[in-house]
Amino acid sequence: PDEAAAIDLRNRGLTQLPDDLWDFQRAVSLNLNSNRLTDLPADIGYLSALTTLRVSQNYLTTLPGELSAL
Repeated sequence: PDEAAAIDLRNRGLTQLPDDLWDFQRAVSLNLNSNRLTDLPADIGYLSALTTLRVSQNYLTTLPGELSAL
């Protein structure tokens, strides 16, 4: 599953990201809107092809520094 993809996980009631998300390292878009996330793990940096990350309507108070490398 290491192909370019747009991943849509919005409105799923997620409190953490699924473990298999890191299998999609060529994902270019990740929509996490409208979940229950309180933080994003540093592993988000493994998704190095991301050009779009949507995280509105969650409970995030900080973002990992690894996002700046994307």
